[in-house]
Amino acid sequence: MRYENIKTGAVVDSPFPVKGEQWVPIDNPNQETTDLSTQELRALVLEQQTKIDDLEATIERLEKKQEVLLIVEDGEMDTSVVDDNEDEDIDLEELTKAELEDLAKEQNIKLTTNDKKNKESIIAAIVEALG
Repeated sequence: MRYENIKTGAVVDSPFPVKGEQWVPIDNPNQETTDLSTQELRALVLEQQTKIDDLEATIERLEKKQEVLLIVEDGEMDTSVVDDNEDEDIDLEELTKAELEDLAKEQNIKLTTNDKKNKESIIAAIVEALG
């Protein structure tokens, strides 16, 4: 039997059934016909795969950003962040200015021009927004 990968266009001959969402038999006389061309089917599969990839990226980003700021008992601000999924502390002081700006953006924290002056002001803005 001959199969075509509707995502890549690859064609294989196999004496065994090939399974997977992207593989379709192309020489099966019993196969139901559709009104969609192969090109249209490929476009639909690529569209769905793009949506799946976007959702997986969003899920991954949200899982990584389940962070909690720790406040030390004596009221001083602790700049370490805990990632619930990895159980490791991230010290904001060790991040670069660009990494801090990215973290703020991922947390939907609007940084003002004054906030962006230096690392300390970015850290203060992040702690204030999340604390």
